[in-house]
Amino acid sequence: MSMMTIAIQYKYTCNSCGKEHMSATKDLPPHWDHLHLSRRAYDFSDAAVADASINLDLCQDCSKLICEAINAECVRIRSV
Repeated sequence: MSMMTIAIQYKYTCNSCGKEHMSATKDLPPHWDHLHLSRRAYDFSDAAVADASINLDLCQDCSKLICEAINAECVRIRSV
C-alpha cells in the first residue's frame, strides 16, 4: 500500500479578466488587489434595506487599468 499527500491548493480568479492563480495559502496572490466599494440598496422611501457593496479580486494588470479609469473619471467629474 502507498500513500500520497496532496497539498491543499486555492484557486483565485480575477473578477475582471478571468486570469487564474493557484496558491498554497488563503492570502490574495502577490500583486493582486481587492477592490471594495461600500454601497447600500434603498427602497422607494429612501430607507437602506440591503448591502449592495461590490467586492472584486483583481490581477495586477486589471487592478492598474481599473484604478487608472477610476482616477480619470474623478478628474473628469471635477472638471464639469
